[in-house]
Amino acid sequence: MHLQASHDSFGTGPKWNFSVDRSDAPYVAYIDCDLANSNVPAGDANISYTAHPAHRGQGNVSRAVRLIAQFLRDHTGAENAHIIVDAQNVASLRVALAVGATEAERWHNEHGRIMIRHVLSLRPHIAC
Repeated sequence: MHLQASHDSFGTGPKWNFSVDRSDAPYVAYIDCDLANSNVPAGDANISYTAHPAHRGQGNVSRAVRLIAQFLRDHTGAENAHIIVDAQNVASLRVALAVGATEAERWHNEHGRIMIRHVLSLRPHIAC
């Protein structure tokens, strides 16, 4: 029931899901991205992630976000990726900052919680 509700909450566009494994521990984190999310502008991507509590703060999710950003650069036309985080989720906020995403907006969601949108540019980096 929960999985179906989660599936139904996403749009009809492409969505990619990945698990984060380490040589010493499988499935330490989960990350996904999609191109049909009602919380981001059309044409941009959304990135979501979570980590097992025992493996937080070790850089696994930050590395996964960098890899998924490269995946989006290589396989989509999205120019930006959005990372939407509950303002009280300190661990997820650290990830957004660690990958170079910049805060773009704050709002109250339907449950009254403060949400923060971070934007990560997917445009190719041009060396001068």
